[in-house]
Amino acid sequence: RQLVDMRGMDPFGVMVTIVDADSVLSDTYLAHVEAAFWEQPDGRRLLYNGPLNVYRNFAEAGLLVQSLELARCHQDMFHGIFAVPHPYSNYSLTLGFASEVGFWTPDVMPEDIHTMNKAMAINFGSRSSVTIPALICNDLVPSIGDRYAQAKRHQ
Repeated sequence: RQLVDMRGMDPFGVMVTIVDADSVLSDTYLAHVEAAFWEQPDGRRLLYNGPLNVYRNFAEAGLLVQSLELARCHQDMFHGIFAVPHPYSNYSLTLGFASEVGFWTPDVMPEDIHTMNKAMAINFGSRSSVTIPALICNDLVPSIGDRYAQAKRHQ
């Protein structure tokens, strides 16, 4: 509110980045977000996200969880040309677009998917995300039991 009301800044010129507490962003993440924003014909109503990587605690997981995470990270990095990449926990968007999507719904745990779905609705189903070439490292949930508990919270 201070940036827009008091300083008179355009809310579509202010970039907001949402990250998990355990996220480690590439040193170049913000520079890539800005470059991708200016490369778009109109980057004001898009989400920007870097591919996910979970190497930090990968060895703590069993083979099944490791296989799942390898597939998930690979899909996030090398998605099909016509696929719409959804952000996993970490993404950037303009303050104006955050306002248009209604900011974040506190009672919805998978807010990243919820925000992306609202962005796609506002954009009439068109591509609403831009993948940037800067990895984001997060910790994976290593045990099947913990993953089940997390999935129950996200319902």
